[in-house]
Amino acid sequence: VRVEGTLSTRRLVHLVNPAFPPQASSGGVVKVRLAVRADGTVRTATLALKAHPLLDEAALGALRQWRFAPASGAADAEGVVTVEFVLR
Repeated sequence: VRVEGTLSTRRLVHLVNPAFPPQASSGGVVKVRLAVRADGTVRTATLALKAHPLLDEAALGALRQWRFAPASGAADAEGVVTVEFVLR
């Protein structure tokens, strides 16, 4: 998992790793655009790069549960999180 953008400066305090869906027959890369409120909760999570619908949903479901350390001020932080699913 890689975080880019202004979001990369925020400390992640609650991480939920995306689980590889057992029904998926191959891996792939999913990119999710996150906007995080000043209180550290995820405001929006949208797909920036799709892979397979099962992988897309696994990534979105996990990243929506992420929590970051609160930031002073009212500005949201934004960034793109890249999740690589590898079939083993």
